[in-house]
Formats: sequence, structure tokens, C-alpha cells
Amino acid sequence: MSQPIPPPPAELVELMEQPFAPQRAFRFNRDKWLEKMQNIDGAAEAINSLPDYVDRAIIRQAVRDLEDDNIVGAFITVMIWGHGLVNYGPHRTLRVLTDDFTTSGTLSDDVATKIRQSCTVSREQGNEAGFYYLNNEGKMRKLGASFFTKWLYYVTATGPQGEDGAAPVLDEKVIDWFKDEVGEKLKYGRTKPYKRYVQIVTTWGSPYDLTAVDVEERIFRLIRDDGAE
Repeated sequence: MSQPIPPPPAELVELMEQPFAPQRAFRFNRDKWLEKMQNIDGAAEAINSLPDYVDRAIIRQAVRDLEDDNIVGAFITVMIWGHGLVNYGPHRTLRVLTDDFTTSGTLSDDVATKIRQSCTVSREQGNEAGFYYLNNEGKMRKLGASFFTKWLYYVTATGPQGEDGAAPVLDEKVIDWFKDEVGEKLKYGRTKPYKRYVQIVTTWGSPYDLTAVDVEERIFRLIRDDGAE
């Protein structure tokens, strides 16, 4: 017997009932990213393709533009968005791309293969399969579920699923919000809890014609007030 779906908190219902402003764009440190990624092929091209200010929509288009010829560059743009304004984003991303610096600062072939394969798996087999792949066979050192679900979102939103069927982001902040506001304990980095999370946000959004990602964006709005000004 499946678990019942808990009701959405009132503050989330309020956001689902009204028009929703997109994420406020933020300025990323281009020079810092270029410096850290200088030995990663395709990185400079991807970084320099971005405007000074980025948001979810801009990165989604960047992934579309880059994925065919520069999948690693597409991944870097997602990490730029995912890390936001924190200063350690370039260093952490370089750790992922170099398999935790086992390749002397250059791109790991194994990591590049896993990045490409994660697109194939998630687009052909679905969001849950994509999560499972990135958490198991396709797991990359120093890339936890908080950030690989960001990548999973973008590669599904730009794939056959489209924005309506894209995989929602699940990080520690969302997990904490579910525990505090909903009373739902979602284990970090596990496929079944991720599936449960998707079921909940999909159910919540359905009466309002909102997708799982639409609901996820509104949860993040409650966690951090990042609406457009």
C-alpha cells in the first residue's frame, strides 16, 4: 500500500494559486570560473557564451546550445548556476571534472563519459533512471545529489520530456524544508526517496496545472527569496 500524500503547506498553496515571478538573475564571477577551468577543453567557450547575469532560463538555453558539441561545457554552465554566488563553486566543479584531481587538472575521460551517458539514460529511460544512474554506475566523485539533480533537471528539461516532464531539483535545503514544513523525511541521495519527492510535488501541482518543477521552484522561493525584482 502506497503512502498517502501529505497536504501542501499553506504558504506553498498561496504561491501555487498566484502568478509566479521567475528567478532573479545573478551575476557570476566569470574570471574566477575561467581561471579554474583553464585546462578543461571547451570550458572557456561555454563560460564566455553566458551573459553576465544568469538564471534558470538562460542556463537551460545554454545547455541546448552546447550539448551536441560541448557536453562538458554544458555541465559547467549548470554548475555555475547551481553554485550561485558562493566562491568555492569553480574549485568544487574542477574537483568533479578531474575526478578529484587525479588527472593533473585536466578533464577525466571517465567523468566526460558519465556526463554524456547521464543524458542518454535520463532522456531515454526517465527521470528516476537518470537519478539512479548518477547515484550508482554514473556516480562522479565530489558530485552529490544536490548538484547532480540540478544537472538532471537541465538535461531532462532540454530532452524529450521537456519542461513539463523534467526532473525537479532535490537538495539538502529542500529536504530540510520537507522535514520542517511537511513532516516528511526524505533521505538524501537515495532513489526511492527521490521518487517519493517527485510523486508529492507532482500531486501538489496537479490541481493548479503546475508541473513537478513548477512546484520545486516555488519551494525554493520559500526557502530563499530569489524572485525577480
